[in-house]
Amino acid sequence: KVNVSFDSSLALAQIALEDGFEVHWCESHDIHFYNNSIIVKNIIVLQAISQQEFKYEPKIGSIFQFSDYLYCFIRKDPPFDEEYKDLCWILSAQNKVKILNPPEILLAYHEKALQWRVYSEGIITEKNIVPTCLTTDINIIESFCHEHSELFCNGYISKPWLGHGGE
Repeated sequence: KVNVSFDSSLALAQIALEDGFEVHWCESHDIHFYNNSIIVKNIIVLQAISQQEFKYEPKIGSIFQFSDYLYCFIRKDPPFDEEYKDLCWILSAQNKVKILNPPEILLAYHEKALQWRVYSEGIITEKNIVPTCLTTDINIIESFCHEHSELFCNGYISKPWLGHGGE
C-alpha cells in the first residue's frame, strides 16, 4: 500500500511528471543482466500522482532493454540487502544510460553516514550535523542521551542502521 503523502520516491516522480518527463517504474528484482545486456520486466508507467490519486498502467510488452532509456534514478526503501547490491552491480556494468545517482556511489556510502563524509570533506560544518549516536553499547547510548538531553524535550528520532525509516 502506497502512502502518497509520505513517500519521497513518489514525490520525485510527481515532480518529473509535472516537468513533462515520462516516468517508468519497476522493482529491483525486475532488472536482469542477460546475454551482455540489461533487461527490465514488469514496468509500470506512472500517469498521475497527487493526494487524491495514484494513476498508472503496465507498459505493454514483457521484456524491455534498459539501454533504450536516457535516464535512470535508483530508489529503494530499506533494507539494503543482497538484492539491492545486485541491482547496483548490474547497473554499474553499463555506461549508456545516464544514472542520476550512480550505483557505485550508492554502494560506497550509506545514506545515514553521508553527513559524516561531507563534513570530512569540508562541505558542511559541525553545526550542520544532527547529533548522532551509532552503537549497540547501552552505556554509550545513555551517555549520548545525557550529553544531548536538551534535544529530547520534544522526543527523539531513533532509526535502525539498515532498517526502514520510521521503524
